[in-house]
Amino acid sequence: MNFRTTVILIVVLAAAALLVVVDRWRGEPAPQPRVTETDRLQGRRLLQIKQADVTRLRITPTDTAHPTIELVRDGEKWKLVQPMQWPGDTWEAGNLVSAVVEMRTRGSVPLSSPEASATGLDKPRFTIELATKDGKQTTLRVGSRSGVGDIYVRLGDSPMGELVGGDLAEKLAKRPEAMVDSLRDKQLLDVQSDRIKQVKIIRGKEPALVLHKIDGNWQIVEPRKMPGDSSEISSLLSSIAYLRASDFVGGAEAKLAQIDRPVLTVWYSTEDPPGATTTAPSTQPAGTAIVFGRYDTALEEKVYARVGDSPALVKISKWTFDSLKKSPLDLRERKVVSIDPAAVNEIRIVTDSPATTRPTTRPARREEIVLRRKPAPATLPAATQATTAPAATQATTAPAATQATTGPATTQAATAPAATQATWPAQPPKPASTWEVVVPKKGDASDGKVQELLEKFNPLRAEKFVESSEATTRPATRYSVILSSVSARYELRITDVEDDKPLVGQYEDLTFELPRSYVEQLTASFVAE
Repeated sequence: MNFRTTVILIVVLAAAALLVVVDRWRGEPAPQPRVTETDRLQGRRLLQIKQADVTRLRITPTDTAHPTIELVRDGEKWKLVQPMQWPGDTWEAGNLVSAVVEMRTRGSVPLSSPEASATGLDKPRFTIELATKDGKQTTLRVGSRSGVGDIYVRLGDSPMGELVGGDLAEKLAKRPEAMVDSLRDKQLLDVQSDRIKQVKIIRGKEPALVLHKIDGNWQIVEPRKMPGDSSEISSLLSSIAYLRASDFVGGAEAKLAQIDRPVLTVWYSTEDPPGATTTAPSTQPAGTAIVFGRYDTALEEKVYARVGDSPALVKISKWTFDSLKKSPLDLRERKVVSIDPAAVNEIRIVTDSPATTRPTTRPARREEIVLRRKPAPATLPAATQATTAPAATQATTAPAATQATTGPATTQAATAPAATQATWPAQPPKPASTWEVVVPKKGDASDGKVQELLEKFNPLRAEKFVESSEATTRPATRYSVILSSVSARYELRITDVEDDKPLVGQYEDLTFELPRSYVEQLTASFVAE
C-alpha cells in the first residue's frame, strides 16, 4: 500500500468517526406526545401536567377591584390562602384545577398577525400560575371569550394564542367573589360528634341548658338535673358536627346579621366536664361557640351565624337552626316512670266523658273499673300433706293381692269400666285467674289483658314532653289511672281531645304526649271469658 492510499483511508476513517460522534451528540429525537382519539375529537391538551402533581394554583384578575384567588394543596385536601385563610371545598377546588390542566386547544392565532387583536391577549383579563411537585412554574394569560364561548389563552411567552374549550371559560365567567365562595368549604366545624363531651345552649334570656357526658351517659345539669335522652342528644350532636353554611356573607349585608344580639348560642367542648374525671379542669374549658343572629329575610328560610373566633359571617338553613334550638324537655329521657307489674296489687281506671251533641246527644258520664290481685292461696307444709294424703290407705286396703289369687280380677277386668275411663279422661280444672274485677261487677279478670296494661307502665315512655297543654283544660274524655302496691301509689291522668292527635299525659309535674294505643288498653274489657 502506497502513501497516497494510506492517507485516503485515514481520512475516510476520521470522517466515519466524526459522524458517529455527531450522531451521539445529537441524541435520540424527543418523543412526540401520543395523539389520542380524544385529541382528534376535542383538541390537543395545552398542558402536559397531571392534576395530582399540582401543588399551587393562583388566579389574579387584572382588575384590582377583584380579589386574587390562591389555592394550596394540603395533603389530599385544598386550602384557600387568598383572599382569606379558609379550608377549601375539595370537590370545587379539584374541579377548578382540573379545568386548568385539562384545557384543549381548538386552534392557534399568531400574536403578530392582524387577527391577534380579537384574542384580547394584549390586555389579558386573568393571569393563572401553576406550581407542580417538581418545582416548575407555569404561567397562562387569559384573554377574551370567542363567539362560541371558548377563551383565548397564551402559554408563557409563546408567540401563539390558543383557542381553548372546556370548563375553565364557565368558571372564569363568574364574579371572582362568587368563585371564592364556591371554593370555600361549607363544612364549618372539624369535630366528630362522639368527641363532644359538653354542650351549652342559650336561647335569648332563658336559663342556659347545660349537658355533660359523664361515664358515657349524657346528663342535663342545668337548669335542673335530669337524665338525658341518648337518641335526642345524639341527633343534636350530629347537627353541631355537620354544621354547614348555605351562603357566605360579606359587604353591606353583614350589618344586617345582628350577631351582637344573638337569639341562640350553642357552645360545645371536647374536654371532660367538671367532676367527670379527677383531672377535669375547674375552670371553663376550651370550646367553640356558634352564635346565631336574625333571619336573613321575612321568609325566615336562613339565619345569620358566626362560628368560633372567625370574623366570617355565614347563613345557616332554618332546618339546621331549628335542630339546635332545644329545650330541656326536648332532650330529657323519655322514660316517665317504671312500675314493676309484679308489685301492683290494685288498678283503678276512672273514665270521665263530656256531654256531646254530635253525632248524637249524649250526657256526661263517669265509668269506673277496679281490678284487684287475688290473695295467694294458702300452702300447707309438705310434711302435713304426706301424712294426711289418702294414698297410703288406698295402697294398704286395695285388694290387688287377693284379686291376683282368687280370680275375680279377670271378671273385673272384663266388666270394670276401666277402658271407658281411659278413653274419656276427666279434664283438668281451669286454673283460677290471678286478677279479679271488683267494680262494677265482681268476677274473674283476664290475666292476659291486665298484664298487657301493666306492661305499658314498665316503663311508661313519653313520645314528647311539653311545657303545658291547653288540652288539659278543654272539654275532653279524661282517664285517671291509679296503680297501687303495698308501698306506693302511682296516678296518671290522660286527656283525649281529638281522634287524630296524641294523648296528653300528666304524671306528677310532667306533661307529655302518648301514643293513641293507650286508649285501647284503658277501654278494653277486663272480664275473663
